[in-house]
Amino acid sequence: MLNVSDLSVSFVTRNGVTEAVKNVSFSLEKGKTLGIVGESGSGKSVTCYSLLGLIPMPPGKITSGCANFFDQNLLQLGDKELTAIRGHRISMIFQDPMASLNPYMRVGDQIMESLRVHHKITFSEAKERAIQALREVGIDAAKHRFNSFPHEFSGGMRQRVMIAMALATEPELLIADEPTTALDVTIQAQILELLDEIQRKRKLSIIFISHDLAVVRDVANHVIVMKSGEVVEAGDPNQIFKSPQHPYTQRLVDAVPGSTKASAISDAEKNVVLSVKHLKTTFRFKSGLPWKREDRLVKAVDDISIDISKGEILGLVGESGSGKSTLGRTIMRLVEAESGEVIFNQTNLLQLTGVALKQARKEFQMIFQDPYASLNPRMTVYDTLAEPMLLHKLVDKNELSHHINLLMDDVGLERTSVKKYPHEFSGGQRQRIAIARALSSQPTLIIADEPVSALDVTIQAQILALLLNLSQERDLTMLFISHDLSVIRYLCDRVAVMQAGSIVESGDTEEVFLNPKHQYTQKLLAAIPGAV
Repeated sequence: MLNVSDLSVSFVTRNGVTEAVKNVSFSLEKGKTLGIVGESGSGKSVTCYSLLGLIPMPPGKITSGCANFFDQNLLQLGDKELTAIRGHRISMIFQDPMASLNPYMRVGDQIMESLRVHHKITFSEAKERAIQALREVGIDAAKHRFNSFPHEFSGGMRQRVMIAMALATEPELLIADEPTTALDVTIQAQILELLDEIQRKRKLSIIFISHDLAVVRDVANHVIVMKSGEVVEAGDPNQIFKSPQHPYTQRLVDAVPGSTKASAISDAEKNVVLSVKHLKTTFRFKSGLPWKREDRLVKAVDDISIDISKGEILGLVGESGSGKSTLGRTIMRLVEAESGEVIFNQTNLLQLTGVALKQARKEFQMIFQDPYASLNPRMTVYDTLAEPMLLHKLVDKNELSHHINLLMDDVGLERTSVKKYPHEFSGGQRQRIAIARALSSQPTLIIADEPVSALDVTIQAQILALLLNLSQERDLTMLFISHDLSVIRYLCDRVAVMQAGSIVESGDTEEVFLNPKHQYTQKLLAAIPGAV
């Protein structure tokens, strides 16, 4: 179906010409899955984007190679010919759904748009197929959510919308760029099962780009490992992950989180920093047809009480839409609570306003799930990291550059990148910038909302080690929200399981993982992909 040979792609930058892809070759049979793994910036996404003419030219340029899709060389097609293929015969699931979805269009209209462009069907037929596509990817109340805008969905649910849009046109080839990165394990299992079912039914071919080695091993028939734009190893996934030959592949496999966290905090050492008491957050919105609107109430956080001790990391897990992110945002006062208390350092944050709230916020920071949406696109990395330090007068201006360079080192970014803008980084690199920004004000408490979901395994390991080190050295307290249960088990002292706005189970991490009491927790643990 697809044969790519000697593909090379370069970009003209302010520092000269960068070779992003170097003589990459691979082939894909009909009905098979090719897995592409590698760190952020290894050239995985650029390789696939170049096949569909999705890299900006200039500054990008395809310097050599061919990509035969059946009897057509994709690299020699014009815009009109590629437009007829993109979204129809070849669909793509992008890594960053918030940047890929149109914020001004309802999600149902966006799915319908691709259907009506490539299939000559009526409006009502397109709408029915769009609603069915939303149902297939696990979105509840699909008829109601059809009229929602992207910002009304959680990160995981936005990714499901992207998957629904890609599959609705029944493509022959699906390029999936980190398609399950933002999904919790149960929805990830559903999506992978759905892709497998559709693949068998339609003989769909898939290129699956991911940093999750366990998922790639489970879904791929063949794997290529990329580093610095080159293929360093290729072959059967089981063979590669069990007996990696190249040192780089060995490093990737070794970086997968282990199963055990360091010793938990004893009862005698507990000093509660954050105490949430009977917290409730309710969203009110209208749904239904324009002439028949109905008020709907959603209890996103429903009478939750939790305590986090000094130096402790509490993991919060649950499916997308369970209320995890809303709980974190309510604690941060980014979403207003209906009732309850949030006691931080013996102060009720819900009662603070104005200057008092601004001063308190220096002590607690948030790492957001979607770095592209949370970073200012008009600010360089330098300005982004400098802003909190200057705002709270933490650093003398003469020492500002030194402290910014240290932050860049901590999160694994080159110091020379400080003058770049967010769009010049990969998704994983943008997340590292967001983590550095959260650390810049030297907080006591960090609420981390999926902070490593966009990172490849080696950088993920670095960030997790950094967070552990910060927790131990600075007595940093953390609420760690994640759908990756292996990360939760590795990092967290305790874990709380959230479903439909409520905590259904909590306890020491190992106890919950080894002896889950609640049926929902058992379902989450059963959905974890096989360990590498």
